[in-house]
Amino acid sequence: MSKTYLITGASRGIGAEFVRQILAGEPDSIVIGAAREPASSDELRELGKEHGERLKTVKLDVIDLQGIREAAKEVERIAPGGIDVVCWPAPARRCQRSAGASLTKG
Repeated sequence: MSKTYLITGASRGIGAEFVRQILAGEPDSIVIGAAREPASSDELRELGKEHGERLKTVKLDVIDLQGIREAAKEVERIAPGGIDVVCWPAPARRCQRSAGASLTKG
């Protein structure tokens, strides 16, 4: 069964390893790799060459509320049916500045 994954911190470290493992182990799944600068990630670029359209990237800084909103719109465009699994390996302390913020309009 195919799934759509959203993985933050996907440009390096454990986030990139999640991307690599899911793409290798679930050939029908789509991975959306979110990172502050996905275009500058050699790892994401190489995985994109290897897995083609199964890997999508989104620019996301988890402490930038407007950037989160923009990334959410992009993810909705990429995966209109929704996300099945979210992997958030980024340290929780990076999220403190946006704690309690609402992503909804109004």
